[in-house]
Amino acid sequence: MKITLDKPKPHGIIDAIPSKSYAHRALICAALSDKPTKIKCSRSNRDIDATASCLNSLGAEITYPDGYFFINPIKNAPEKAELSCDESGSTLRFLLPVAAALGVDATFLTKGRLMSRPLSPLSEVLSLHGADITKPPIRIRGKISGGRYTFDGSVSSQFTTGLMFALPLVESFDGEKNSIELTGKIESKPYIDLTAAVLSEYGVKITSDGNIYNIEVNYKSPGEMTVEGDWSNGAFMLCAGALSEEGVTVGGLDLNSTQGDKRILDILKEFGAEVSVSGGLITV
Repeated sequence: MKITLDKPKPHGIIDAIPSKSYAHRALICAALSDKPTKIKCSRSNRDIDATASCLNSLGAEITYPDGYFFINPIKNAPEKAELSCDESGSTLRFLLPVAAALGVDATFLTKGRLMSRPLSPLSEVLSLHGADITKPPIRIRGKISGGRYTFDGSVSSQFTTGLMFALPLVESFDGEKNSIELTGKIESKPYIDLTAAVLSEYGVKITSDGNIYNIEVNYKSPGEMTVEGDWSNGAFMLCAGALSEEGVTVGGLDLNSTQGDKRILDILKEFGAEVSVSGGLITV
C-alpha cells in the first residue's frame, strides 16, 4: 500500500475557543459578586462545568443556555457542601480557599489522579489562618481570618489565585489590607496577572509591590462580560498561517490579554512571518 501526503495549505478565518483559564476565573468572581452576571462563553468543557457545579453547591445559581452563563451569586452559603471537582485541578485549588473564606464545611470529590496532586503549601497557610484540612477525601472546615498569607510561590500559581479569590471575602485587621507574600521563584506569573485582571473587572483592586499582593475587600459585578479567546489554542492556528501561502485569520483573541501565550505573535515575527491586525482579527 502506498500513501501519499500532500503539503497542507491552511487558509481562511477561524475563531479561537474561549479561554478555560479565563472562564474559571470569571465564573468564580461572578458567584461571589453583589448581583447577577451574564457571561458570554461560546463553548464549555468538563473543567469549566466542574467549577460551575461546585459554585452551585456553595449556593450560587448558574445555568448555561445558548452559549451564555447566567450567574446568580451566593447569598447564603450552606453550612456543609459536597463539591464535585471531576479531574479539574483549577477547580479544587481555586475553591479550597473560597470555601474556607465562606466558612463552609466542604468535602471535595475528585476523580482520576487529582487526589494525588499537591496541595502544599496552600493547605499549611490556610491552616495557619484558621482552616482545618484533612484527606482523603479532601475536607476543609473552619473560617479563615484576614491578614498576610506568606508561602512558597514556586509550586503553583493556582494557590495564589485561590487566595486572591478568597481574601476579598475576609475582614482585614485594623484597617490593613489583606495580602499575599510569595517567597521563592514565582511560578507561572502570567496566570496570576490574569487572575488580577479578571478580579479588576469585578471591582477587586490588587496592587503588587514586588512579591507582595495587596487585596481590596470588594466584589461588584460588571453585569455582562465575554470570556476572551484562548491564546494557547490560537497559537496553533497562527503558526499554521505562518506556514501557508494564503495565511490564516484568527478572531476572538485579545491583544491586551495577560495570557502568556500571546508571546507567539512576537515569536512569529522574529521568524519572519507577516502579522497584521484589523477589526479584532489577527492574520498571519
